[in-house]
Amino acid sequence: MNYRERKNKERLMKWADFPEKLTFESYNLSEQTAIGEKQLNVLKELNWIEGCFTLIMMGPTGAGKTHLSIALGIHAVERGYKVSFVSMNQLIYILKTREYINKSKNDIKE
Repeated sequence: MNYRERKNKERLMKWADFPEKLTFESYNLSEQTAIGEKQLNVLKELNWIEGCFTLIMMGPTGAGKTHLSIALGIHAVERGYKVSFVSMNQLIYILKTREYINKSKNDIKE
């Protein structure tokens, strides 16, 4: 990897704002019941990115959602994709704030 590629990946990792570095190597698939090896391999192909789909992980505490999300995000960054890691709490805050701002703009226009 040349200097430019390395710096680009560093920039993409910083942009992604992962709370910690978790990879597939440390993800224990055998402890999971919601996803199997076949589904994981499909996600690793990153076709969902090419199809412009947003990936949202849902499930009970301890199911491995955060680990899998971060591992997929790092995997995507390593392939040159721009990733933004957002927790559900952050997402709800962003959406509510955007809704409030849009409503305020509409109130001002009227």
